[in-house]
Amino acid sequence: MKNVLFLISIVTMLASCSDPKLEKVEALKKECIAIHDEVMPRMGGMVELSTGIKGLRSKLDSDTTDSAQLVRVMLVRKVELLDSAHEAMLVWMDEYVTDYELEHTSDEAITFYEGKKVSISEVKDIMLKSIEDGKETIQDAN
Repeated sequence: MKNVLFLISIVTMLASCSDPKLEKVEALKKECIAIHDEVMPRMGGMVELSTGIKGLRSKLDSDTTDSAQLVRVMLVRKVELLDSAHEAMLVWMDEYVTDYELEHTSDEAITFYEGKKVSISEVKDIMLKSIEDGKETIQDAN
């Protein structure tokens, strides 16, 4: 009887122990999604800023002066920055695999999610910078 109880307690203990690598995978996944969830709601605002800047640019279409041309070029760059940040988020979401660890080793999953964390952090930085620049551009024009 003692052997059975000992065996049951060993099995229970082993079952309750979790794999530290899988814990790392789960932690990385949570970090990725937290960063994503922080900036994802700003996607609509990016589209609005891009549209607003395009409107500013179109107002200069009839102005053929060199200064107007320079302003148009700057506005195009602001729109490109917003659009590339928007696209970067879409690409990140398309490439993110929510259950990568199911078909790969724990080490491969850790490497994958560490990479995804770096890339979503970069997307966040690009998004925030493009939003800030876009808002400044709109404010300066008004």
